[in-house]
Amino acid sequence: MALSVKSAPALPAQAAFFARLRGHLPAHLSLVDEVADVLQLSTDSAYRRLRGETALSLDEATRLAQHFQLPLTDLLASPRESVTFQRMSINAQPGGIGDYLRYTASYFGQAAAANAHISYAAKDIPAIYHFLFPELARFKVFFWLKTIKTVATFSNLRYAAQHIPDDVIAAGAAAAEQYLRMPTVEIWNDETVNSTLRQIEYYLDAGLYEQPADIPRLLDALEALVQHIQRQALTGRTLRNNLEVAPYQLYFNEILLLDNTIHTAAEGHDRVLVSYNGMDYLHTTDASFCAEVKQWMRVQTEKSTLISQVSEKERNRFFNKTYARIEEQRRKLR
Repeated sequence: MALSVKSAPALPAQAAFFARLRGHLPAHLSLVDEVADVLQLSTDSAYRRLRGETALSLDEATRLAQHFQLPLTDLLASPRESVTFQRMSINAQPGGIGDYLRYTASYFGQAAAANAHISYAAKDIPAIYHFLFPELARFKVFFWLKTIKTVATFSNLRYAAQHIPDDVIAAGAAAAEQYLRMPTVEIWNDETVNSTLRQIEYYLDAGLYEQPADIPRLLDALEALVQHIQRQALTGRTLRNNLEVAPYQLYFNEILLLDNTIHTAAEGHDRVLVSYNGMDYLHTTDASFCAEVKQWMRVQTEKSTLISQVSEKERNRFFNKTYARIEEQRRKLR
């Protein structure tokens, strides 16, 4: 009598899970090697899980999801109105702002390795740019921790550069380096630079500088940052250490108050970051939500003026207005 061969059990959810992981993996890496490394398995054991011959344990699935920054709940059926997010909060990190910036560097590094494209609706200057100018970065971090996050150890301090450790600035610079590796579309408006200007002015009015001589230096650093963006717009490339890195498009939108939403697209696998509490953000790979944000970004660029490489008159008008606002702050100090 012929013996029947029992086929391997079907594991559609597990197959879908590995399909999602594969989509988040840079092209030069092997999924089986990554699975074996994360789960500390042999290559043969990893293959059995990929083929569905061995079921993943909940612990294994969780470890893989954390490694690839992919929520397990993304694989569960849910109402169309329900979207699952992961949180990145400064207060929730054991190492505070340092861990937050290191996580951000890792996030952008994975996106860059997957050949992602970024679209950024910039209500404020994208935070990573401040870290190209350490003096300005130290002020911004101090402001975030003291005034936005009200961290207790900063409550009785006035601003001075030495209050922010070098390793925090280095972590932010690493995040900036990863961000600048990716083809980028940014949408700015007349308000994008104003928040940093207002923060510098607020600390002046509140007497929160240890050394008033820091104020003109901060304005000089802010002007240098704006000049950096202007050079990127002129060349159509992101710039790191004066080297052209990746394609860059800058749009000027004069009708919409933007919201610091970031959309990353990597070979059909999208992710959206939504800011809250000033510097914290939520992120999701929910396909429907990402498609909605992608469409919104497309509409906003259509309603905006491209001022990188083209529209020289509009580009100069936008940046000249920005420099005039910085100069106005300088005049108040005289």
